Amino acid sequence: MERILDDNQPVEQAGFRKNFSCVDQIQTVAQLIERSRAYHTPLVLVDYRKASDSVEINAVIKALVHAGVRTIALRPTS
Repeated sequence: MERILDDNQPVEQAGFRKNFSCVDQIQTVAQLIERSRAYHTPLVLVDYRKASDSVEINAVIKALVHAGVRTIALRPTS
């Protein structure tokens, strides 16, 4: 499942992924800030911390199935 999900994630979503670090993310944000200033374009950064607390589990399952994860791998944890 990890391989399937990693293959389907954009490089911008690097949290908790192999071969990515906080330094990469900090550098990316710094570049975005520089470019937004250079082009006089507004930049909005959204913090989705604890977003999983409010997500619909059925929507997550549908998204995983759409990404190619077999439903047999989707077992609830207690």
